[in-house]
Amino acid sequence: MDHKQAAEKRARTLLQNNTLCVLATATLRGKPEAATVLYAEGRDMNVYIQTSFEHRKYAHLKANPQASVVVTEAPYTLQMDGSMQELSGPAAERAKTLLIAKRGPSRFDASPRAYFRFTPNWIRVLLDPKAWPPLYVVIKG
Repeated sequence: MDHKQAAEKRARTLLQNNTLCVLATATLRGKPEAATVLYAEGRDMNVYIQTSFEHRKYAHLKANPQASVVVTEAPYTLQMDGSMQELSGPAAERAKTLLIAKRGPSRFDASPRAYFRFTPNWIRVLLDPKAWPPLYVVIKG
């Protein structure tokens, strides 16, 4: 297995084994915000999240869909840049189903929520944290 194949396997494992990620967003003027959020993974390393319509991340994502996602399971990290798309109708229901299946039911499930799909266009994985310098492998972008 070469480095890229090993990094792709590590990335999928990180996504499958964890429920929390850091989501970084920004206003159009560049004011950043980072939040730890629950997620569910989909095909092609897409990530699904939900948020309240009142949270800053919702306003940021509506104005600027560019975002970054980081999943960490020490000592490994998965870093992704990409774009968010707000989902509606059956796509939002599918995202909600994926999230509930991954994390279990929540008191927020009955309240109005916005559902988003993150599609990465750049993915980097910390493959060997013991190497010096640490071995990062870009697997997309």
